[in-house]
Amino acid sequence: MHACVLIPAYDNPLTLEGVVRESLRLHPHVLVVDDGSGEETRRILRGIEGITVITHKRNLGKGAALRTGFRAARQMGFTHAVALDADGQHLPGNIPRMLEASRRRPGALVLGVRNLKEAGAGVGSRLGRLNSNFWTLVATGLRLADTQSGLRSYPLAAIDLLHLRTTGYDFEIEVLVKAAWTGIEVAEEPVEVRYFQGSERVSHFRPLADFARVGHLFTLFTLLRICLPAPYLAMRSLRSHHEKRWWARLRESAAELFVREPGSPRRIAASVSLGLFMGLAPVWGFQVALTLLAAHWLGLSKPISVVASHISFPLAIPFILYASLVLGRIALGLSPEAGSPATLELAPEDLPAWIAGSFLLAAIVSAAGGALTLA
Repeated sequence: MHACVLIPAYDNPLTLEGVVRESLRLHPHVLVVDDGSGEETRRILRGIEGITVITHKRNLGKGAALRTGFRAARQMGFTHAVALDADGQHLPGNIPRMLEASRRRPGALVLGVRNLKEAGAGVGSRLGRLNSNFWTLVATGLRLADTQSGLRSYPLAAIDLLHLRTTGYDFEIEVLVKAAWTGIEVAEEPVEVRYFQGSERVSHFRPLADFARVGHLFTLFTLLRICLPAPYLAMRSLRSHHEKRWWARLRESAAELFVREPGSPRRIAASVSLGLFMGLAPVWGFQVALTLLAAHWLGLSKPISVVASHISFPLAIPFILYASLVLGRIALGLSPEAGSPATLELAPEDLPAWIAGSFLLAAIVSAAGGALTLA
């Protein structure tokens, strides 16, 4: 393992020099990405020997600085990068601990877990982390203690395979979720942290704008997790997929969604059965959403289930209504006479029979369709 320390910096003149010098004392390879800072920060960096400095001409965001640092570290032959902030919150004394965690698990993305309460962080920070932990659990299934920690050890070869787009504070969420989707191990290591109070604390986090960006990303990831199968999410999280021409991506996506991902005959049949049931059940207007949720919960093929749920296409609806009403009347001991599909008119008193018949028809067609598919 050949590691470096990576420090993204943007106008932290009060704490930057101490963080960089202490990091250099503990580790010989320190890389600082100056993300468009002012003259005072540049002067401080010029006065520190033995470090590598890469400068953005203008401020591009923390995510962009990290991505620049990853790229430079890879070119310099490093296999891992321990990233910590320049604001003094992350203690450089944690670097050996993070490096040791990466030596034990060289392929893992290691998160430094902070004790926010002990460090004196405010209630807002602790609630924000709980919120982030919850939505990361929803998006990935991983129960993690500190998804907002910027103190991390990155396995550079694995991270380089990911398709990453964000450039701000939301980058650390994007890289974490996509790492989990693609099978990169996520490990945690307890670390020490300190929180400055009042004028001592310098933060460039913009509560309204950055919370909105993070919230948008979590919403997108949650919808993707519910709507799309895990193998497809893994595929679309890789840079190699997006580097192909559009027609090659389309062909690869179709093969993944409808050939490889559906799996065994039993799983395909169960997916068809679920889709047929949802398509005929009296939940019109919500079939697709409920089908996706049910397939996600049951571990079935979402694409197959959604396609099967479209059995209730517009031209078929009169016949479905007619069959549902007739079956419902028979089930409730009423006269099955209902005219014809072309002249069918539902009266308010037909509602119980229609609901009962819809569920009965859904169950019959679902069982028959699943059995036929399996055969």
